[in-house]
Amino acid sequence: MKKIIFLFILFTILFSFVNYAQTSFLYDIPQIKKNTLWHFEDGENIYIFNSNKDIGHYNVEYGVFETWETAYKFSLTGLPSGKPIKSVTLKAEITEKEYENPNWKAQIVLLENSLNLNNAQTIYWAISSATLRYEFKYDDSPFTTDITGLITSQHLQDSYFILGARANYSDYNSMAKLKLTVDIEYYTSYSLWAQNNFINGTIKAGLNSAPTQKTSPYNFSPSPLISDVANLEAQNQPYGGYERIWNSNGVPTSISKWTKRDNLGNEIELPNGQNVNYSFSFTVGDINSYYIANLMKNYRIDQTHRTEFDGDITQQNTTYIVEQNSDQISAPATKPINGRTYNFAGWTDGNDANPRTIQPTDNTTYTALYKYINHSNSTTAYSNNSQKKLVRTTDGYLHKVYESMGYVWYEKSTDNGITWTVENNGKPLSSNESKLPAIDINSGSEIIIVWQEKYNYYGDEIFKIRLAHYQRPGTQLIFYDVFDAAVYYPPTPYSYDVMPVIAWANNKILVSWKDGALGYRYGYADCYGPTSWYTPEYGTWVTGTDANSTNPTIAVRKDGGTTVFHLAWQQSTSAIKYCSLTPDAQNNISISSIETASTGDGINYKKNPSISIISTSPTIVWVRSIYEGATTQVSRRTRSSGV
Repeated sequence: MKKIIFLFILFTILFSFVNYAQTSFLYDIPQIKKNTLWHFEDGENIYIFNSNKDIGHYNVEYGVFETWETAYKFSLTGLPSGKPIKSVTLKAEITEKEYENPNWKAQIVLLENSLNLNNAQTIYWAISSATLRYEFKYDDSPFTTDITGLITSQHLQDSYFILGARANYSDYNSMAKLKLTVDIEYYTSYSLWAQNNFINGTIKAGLNSAPTQKTSPYNFSPSPLISDVANLEAQNQPYGGYERIWNSNGVPTSISKWTKRDNLGNEIELPNGQNVNYSFSFTVGDINSYYIANLMKNYRIDQTHRTEFDGDITQQNTTYIVEQNSDQISAPATKPINGRTYNFAGWTDGNDANPRTIQPTDNTTYTALYKYINHSNSTTAYSNNSQKKLVRTTDGYLHKVYESMGYVWYEKSTDNGITWTVENNGKPLSSNESKLPAIDINSGSEIIIVWQEKYNYYGDEIFKIRLAHYQRPGTQLIFYDVFDAAVYYPPTPYSYDVMPVIAWANNKILVSWKDGALGYRYGYADCYGPTSWYTPEYGTWVTGTDANSTNPTIAVRKDGGTTVFHLAWQQSTSAIKYCSLTPDAQNNISISSIETASTGDGINYKKNPSISIISTSPTIVWVRSIYEGATTQVSRRTRSSGV
């Protein structure tokens, strides 16, 4: 059953592209014969009309011979005016011959319509000198062939054409009688179509008149006659969700042109087909053909301006770009709304350029971010308070990182916080959704940032931990992957807060995070060469931590002393834990025994530790309460032995 349905559908599709024309016949069209005889005797040439034979040579006696050649004038008056010819068939038959010779051939030629048929000599030599068109051996009679290609518009205009017949041998006794008959098949009804390349819509068409609007596809009715003039005009129009236009500029393959699909399905480019108007005189070659206006899609390019506090403003800066072409779009550098001045902060697809060059493949909306400096629309802008969000470098500059609009931002102030600039060229640190940033400094004026970032991994939204710092001597940030959740299966989803933290001193960095237990990665960064890692990409676990170990916080001395990383974290809600991580000369990390920093504080509920170096000693503070939701206090403990 499925096969039958498939064949039916296939037949329907094929039938929609084939138009069957109707034809009629003219059999044995009228003709006039002019038999000419060349008689040669005693050096004298005599040309007369003689119907004894049609073609061939006859040796009368020594020094006397005769040769026949005949003109056949065929009348086309029975052909209805303007109806195109499908085929013209010639049948030639030797009806009488005197002798047998397998080499004797009858030859058929086409003569000029201007030939004087009242002059035997003129006819004879016109036939003798004419270009051979067809020939056949006497023994192969009757001979049938298609001579459609011989018939010209001049013949149709004159309503006749003339064929000549001769024999190939001018000696021996090859004389014969030759009967020629011509049958014509001509079209009585047929189709000629004008349509758009997307088939439907509207198109302008007219036959021997100015084009007027029609529904595409349009079938000319009644059927055009030979030399009728079809006038076409393409129309710009909306259809199928796109603006369709006649395009004259851009890449060559996007230039609109008229093409013809003939009755065999061949697509043919037309001369001068790049004009929106196209005219042609109808010929037999146009039967069941489609003249096609190749309009191009003009893609609508909209912009949505996503503001930090005033929502999405849609259908901004609308422009159009013709398919296969590229062009620039731009968004305003600033956007004042409701008393706030927003700054352009990049595009949500990660492109920072403004203006930017695009090559659309469909109607598209591009979303531009607009940031209100030194503000966040997120109530969790400074979430993960166990790590630094604000630092001051030795040059007096303030640096801060925070969340807003689903992204991580880095701002800098050179005037002690009076004014701020959004770094990374005014853009978020990543075009991907990001959260939980942390920042640290070296012993001078450099900063380093880590955060958690979302990305798509085979359809799953998982996370990476990313890192950024300036690449000197330039002023641009450079970015690195610290950890990719895809190294473990199943990978942890982005929705899980891994709380990355970082410490940096003596060009050594240590990043820690929570993914099940606490993990870390240790490496080298100096802002001049590439950042590199001493520990593997899949991270190293802090022995003794588990799924209840959360809210990590880390610090390191900045005074050039021995590099020791101090790590603290919340263990469930019952304790604040601490250990140190010390690299040796070969950059191997040794981890100290885990200690309970909160021992003896007398309170059951403990959370959100934060660690820093005071003088040379690690100091941890945390929040405590009798139970969750109760009044909180802040506890502090300093390691007395220093580092």
